[in-house]
Amino acid sequence: MNTWVEIVPTGTIKAKKKFSQDVSRLQEKKLIEKIKKDGKIMARLTDRGFVEFLKLKLIGTEELPVGLICMVIFDIPEKEGDLRKLFREFLDSNYFVFLQKSVWISFFDATEILSELVVNLGLEEWVKVYISKEVISST
Repeated sequence: MNTWVEIVPTGTIKAKKKFSQDVSRLQEKKLIEKIKKDGKIMARLTDRGFVEFLKLKLIGTEELPVGLICMVIFDIPEKEGDLRKLFREFLDSNYFVFLQKSVWISFFDATEILSELVVNLGLEEWVKVYISKEVISST
């Protein structure tokens, strides 16, 4: 996430103080980065912050029709270990089921959100997302 935006506290002194505390809390949780530039307070989402934002978007995701699944297959290299860990954490905490080490499935249509995540984290080379139909079932 490379876009810096100016953040301007507004309102009463109490509201400005609360705003400053909230920004500090987000920074402590490593969800945003904050700098002062030319007398302005600038902020941007970290990769972790962007992941948290996408988690909120998943709340409204539609369930896929019966028999279809959203399948994620990935092979993120060791040198990208932090991003791989972040990506797995996202899948693990968002309606995805671990099928194999680098294969996860969900019954929700998360393709759009996953595409956004993969592109913004720069993982396009190593991640594939499919809507699949199970042909052979054990039940």
